[in-house]
Amino acid sequence: RVKIREYYLLSGTGRPFYTAGILGMFYPFRYFFISSDLLRILDQDELIGVLAHEAGHVKKRHMLWLCLIFFNFPLFLGIILFVMARLLKFSDALSSLSLIIFGFLYFRIIFAYFLRSFEREADYYSYKLLGTHVPLASALLKIGELSGQLYKKNWHHYGIIERISFLASIKGKEKALEGFFRRLRAFVLLWFIGDVFLMWFLML
Repeated sequence: RVKIREYYLLSGTGRPFYTAGILGMFYPFRYFFISSDLLRILDQDELIGVLAHEAGHVKKRHMLWLCLIFFNFPLFLGIILFVMARLLKFSDALSSLSLIIFGFLYFRIIFAYFLRSFEREADYYSYKLLGTHVPLASALLKIGELSGQLYKKNWHHYGIIERISFLASIKGKEKALEGFFRRLRAFVLLWFIGDVFLMWFLML
């Protein structure tokens, strides 16, 4: 029940390239892509596991929530700039340096945390939809072994072995995980609204 306008097969990349994804927040501006290398190595069950993961991103509206976090970025920097320049009386140079540092930290730590959390929720969605973690875990294991990335850390997706371990440990933790994902959304919404009101108050 995920509407996709067009499907694209990625090929001719020059080296093995194992990826799949969905682009576009709303239909009819939503497209699915998969690399020919990934399609070649997966069996039917594993492919369904990957498709269920990608469907999870759409059904849980991850792109919308990530846009909200992204649009909070200028509000976040604006508040930091006000504190540095107006309250702490930092020089222009020091205030600018602070903005660069906090801007980097925002994307490298905060934005990355939500990226990883939503990837984890999509993995969880695959498990819930199919009733088993095996298809997606098996697909991830193949990708990790063939790409040599099985034990490599990933700042925005979690590492592959971490994702496989998570999938294998879900059973019995469903309620706790669903509660965590609800709290995550509530935090994003309250944080964004709080920054809007705080910025409005500071500009008075």
